[in-house]
Amino acid sequence: MPASSNHDGDEQRLPLDTLVSRIEDPDFASRHRRELTLRETSAHANPVMLAVALPDSLYVRCWRDHAGSCEACASLFKYFGLPLTSKGKS
Repeated sequence: MPASSNHDGDEQRLPLDTLVSRIEDPDFASRHRRELTLRETSAHANPVMLAVALPDSLYVRCWRDHAGSCEACASLFKYFGLPLTSKGKS
C-alpha cells in the first residue's frame, strides 16, 4: 500500500481533534449526520425510542411526517405526548 493515497476531498479533511471539537456545533452536526438505518428498515416508529425521545430529537423529527399520515404512529405520538407538528409549523 502506498504511504498516502489520493482520494477526492483529502485536501478538505480535518484533523481528528478539530473534527471532534466541531461535533458540538449543531450546524456542523446536521450537515454531517449519519443515515438513520432504523428508519430505512422499519415501517413504523419504535415505541421504545419514542418513549425516551425529546419532542425536538432527531428521531422524533424524522418520524413526524410519517405519523401525520399513519394512524398507528400518530397514536404513539399522542400517547407519549409528542406533537405531530414542529414548533415552526402551525
